[in-house]
This record gives sequence, structure tokens and C-alpha cells, in this order.
Amino acid sequence: MERTDDVKVTITPAPKVTVSSDQIVCANNATVALLGNVFDGPTTTGEWSSSGNGLFDPDENSLSLNYIPSPEDETAGNVILTLTSTNNMGCNPVTSSLSISITPAPIVNPGTDMFVCNGENADLSGLVTEGAISGEWSTSGTGSFAPDKFDLNAVYIPSPSDTVEGEVYIILSSTDNGDCLAEKDSILLTFTPKPIINAGLDTTMCGNNANLALNGSVTGSTSTGIWSTTGDGSFDPSNTDLNATYIPGSADTANGFVDIILTATNACFHADTLRLTLTKAPYVFAGEDPFVCITNPTVELEGKAWGATTTAEWTSTGTGTFTNASSLTGSYNPSNLDTIVGSVSLILTSTNNGSCLAASDTMFVSIVPPPIVSAGDDQLICANVEVLLDGSITAGASQGIWTTEGSGDFYPNTEDLNAVYVFSEADTAAGFVELILSPTNFFNCPF
Repeated sequence: MERTDDVKVTITPAPKVTVSSDQIVCANNATVALLGNVFDGPTTTGEWSSSGNGLFDPDENSLSLNYIPSPEDETAGNVILTLTSTNNMGCNPVTSSLSISITPAPIVNPGTDMFVCNGENADLSGLVTEGAISGEWSTSGTGSFAPDKFDLNAVYIPSPSDTVEGEVYIILSSTDNGDCLAEKDSILLTFTPKPIINAGLDTTMCGNNANLALNGSVTGSTSTGIWSTTGDGSFDPSNTDLNATYIPGSADTANGFVDIILTATNACFHADTLRLTLTKAPYVFAGEDPFVCITNPTVELEGKAWGATTTAEWTSTGTGTFTNASSLTGSYNPSNLDTIVGSVSLILTSTNNGSCLAASDTMFVSIVPPPIVSAGDDQLICANVEVLLDGSITAGASQGIWTTEGSGDFYPNTEDLNAVYVFSEADTAAGFVELILSPTNFFNCPF
């Protein structure tokens, strides 16, 4: 007898979820109106979530609500919003998502606050970027803009009442904003009488003595100013000290001049300039450091002087004498004390320097004794034995070279004071050979 059983499965509809279309919003107008729908299933409820960290208003369980992006969302530029069905009664949750692209807000920069001289116009320089590229000027006063208020580099022409009032705000607002709200920023124009500025008289100074003590003055509508330079020098103690010292830089000296400008501060733009001309500095060269022999220690001089002067004078750290200390050329004769010390410094210093500082250069003279050379004792050696040499050079030299009147060879070389000499056949046939050791760095001393 066959027995059977069955089960009846009742299939209920799964939830369906729909959401609004993808949207593009501006960072300064980024609140997103959302409309979700949960239907055709066991539930009509849902919950919103975000890939970012913005806020749902009034809360994430409302199907119709607003999403307010966070600053992090705006920086990321995109956020995904997802509606997920809830209370699903055994059904799997169903989701639907939309993408929110967040474009940058306009950035408006009208420039910096400025002072304007009474009766003069103000040159504007505005900038609009990111969410817009155009702008419009407006004013809290009654002046006008030329060529028009839409030119970011317009000129503001103050009205008489602006000048009487003493100040006016100039506002730059972004235009053609698309989905963005207009952004605006302002600068303050302050109207002042023109100050009286005196940077000082043009000055000429020597390139190596050119620190210029400034004596600027600012009077009238302000008493403060700031120094600037067209070169690479510096101001001590600061460029806001009207009595600062200007210290020229290397480029100033190389160019031969520099302009120093004093500009009024806390008043309308006005400046005065002085030119500092930098003449050539003196330069001297005493010569290369020589070695001289104690037996003839006279030092021949060939100094050089150029630039601001072509004259110079010799001095010494020793007690010798110059043939003519005021001549670039000539000689120095060391004293007995100089030779005992073994050295002396000769200093060449520029003369007739005008406003320049004197320049100097030093020659260091080494006074050396004659070399003492020893080739060693005479030797009696068999023809098939090598000659082991034992040369020495002391006092006024330390290096030497072997030579021979024969035709043998020195090993490893002729500069080795302890070289080995190998007889040639001609040496052996002659029965003797002369080996000579001579100094090589003896500075013309006799030996």
C-alpha cells in the first residue's frame, strides 16, 4: 500500500525598492532631496545609508528626506546613497542606490585691502575659480567701474562722497554659477592724502665698503614705510626701519648698482627711489708661496694690484728689508733672524683706496738649508752580485734621483733611494762604475 504526503509552498512577492535618479550638486548648495519607495512585498519601510558621513534629515528611516553632505563628502566629490528595505518578513533585504556627484563651489578672491590716494583710482585684480569663472563687482559706495563691473581687472573710480566718507567696500561676487550658490568676498579701500616720501640722495660707494646707512622719511598721511630692493641685499635691523642699513649682496656688487625703494605703509601707494652705485673694489695678489735657499734667500717680488687702484705696499712679519716696499716688483732680503726662523710672511696691501677698504694678500716664504746628500760608501762587489744602495737626502731636500756613468739598470726605479743597481756587461768589462745620487727638490740650493 503506497503512502504519499505533500507540502504546499505559498510564495509571497519580494519587496521592491526604488530611489531618485543620480544627481549632481554644488558643494555650497549640496543638500539633496531624496525620494525612496518600498512596495509590492511584505514591507513598505526602508533605511538609508551613505558611503560617506553626511546627515539624513529628519532621519535615515524616512523614505522622503534630505541628505546633507559632510565636508569629507564634498572633498571626495562623490557619495553613494543606498535605500535598504526593512521589516522584510522572511524576505531578503532589497536595496537600490543613487550616486551624488559634488562639484566644487566657486572660489572668489577680490585681492587685498588697499589704500587709495585722494583723487586717484583703484586698480582691481579679482579672481574667480572652481565652480565659476566669471564675476561681478559691486560697491558699498557710489563710485563706478571701468570698463564695466564684469571685468575682473576693472578700475574703481571713487565718487566724491566715497572720498569724503574715507573708505568703501568693494565686493566681488561669482556669476554663471550653475547649480552653485553665488560666492562673494570683499576688500576695503581706504582713502588718504598722498604721503610725502624721501628715500634719500643717490649715492656712490666702493664695492667692498658699501654698507649704506639709510635716512628715509615719510610724512603727511602716514609716518611709516617699508624698504625694498631691486637687488639681493638685506636691511639691518629690518626693512621697516627708516634708518636701517642696507648691506649689498653679491649680485648688487656684480651689477655695479642697485635701486633701493622706500614705500609708504598705512597710506595710499607712494614710493621714492635712490640708486646706490657700487664702484670696483681693490684686488691684490702677492704671488705664489716660494721656497728659497738659506745661502741665497732673496725673494723676487712680482705683485699685482687692480680694480679700484693699481698701487700697493709690502710689509713683512720678519725683520728683513725690501728694495722698495712701495713697488709691486723688487725683492725682499730676509734677515738672519728670518733664516733662523725658517720662514717669513710678506703681505701686499693696496694703497690709494679712496672710499674702499684696503685689500691684502699674503705670500708665505719658506727658507730652507742646502740639502745633505749621501750616496753611501764605495763598494767592492763581484760582477754577478747586485749593488744594494743606501742613499739619503736630508736638510733642504727629501727626494732624489740616481744616475750612472755606466749602462746598468736601477730597480725598482731611479727615484728609490734604496734601489738595487744591476751591472751591465759594459760595466763588468770596465771593472768599475760611478753611481750618482742628486736631490730633485732642493730649491736651487747648492749641494
